[in-house]
Amino acid sequence: MKTRAKSQILILLGLIVLAMGLFLGYLHWSPFLPKGQDASQAEAATQNKTFEGIRPVASTETLALFPEAKGRPILLAFGSEYCIDCQRLKPILEEALSPHKKIYAIHLDIRGDQQQYPQVFEAFKPSVVPLMVFIAPDGTVRNVITGVPAARKLESELQALEQHPGKGRA
Repeated sequence: MKTRAKSQILILLGLIVLAMGLFLGYLHWSPFLPKGQDASQAEAATQNKTFEGIRPVASTETLALFPEAKGRPILLAFGSEYCIDCQRLKPILEEALSPHKKIYAIHLDIRGDQQQYPQVFEAFKPSVVPLMVFIAPDGTVRNVITGVPAARKLESELQALEQHPGKGRA
């Protein structure tokens, strides 16, 4: 009797999880998207507006946070010493940055550097690490990447940051 009740509860839980998965998949179904837009386009449009949860900071505010950058492009790399992906990203990022001497790069630990750079953490409010914020010389947030990107993607972002003066994504 007890095993039958347990198996019925497990079946019920399985059906609930299945129903939730189907419902969440249904939300990405085309009737819920704007006309002429598929799910990947809708996601890209959302990311372009919000930069994956990072609000673009006004130019003067951004540049004032890094007077030592002196008109150079800026790469903010938020991470944590306890984050495995952050530790994987460090050597990749250092190697990718080596030919890009024009870019001012700063690594910020979300635990250790908040007191030293409170304005930066208040401005960008990093909620996930690793997180890289690419800022043009005019202070415009050009792009945001979370996670450990492929070396080619990172290189193309660094080249774009060096070559283009600003005004949002290229």
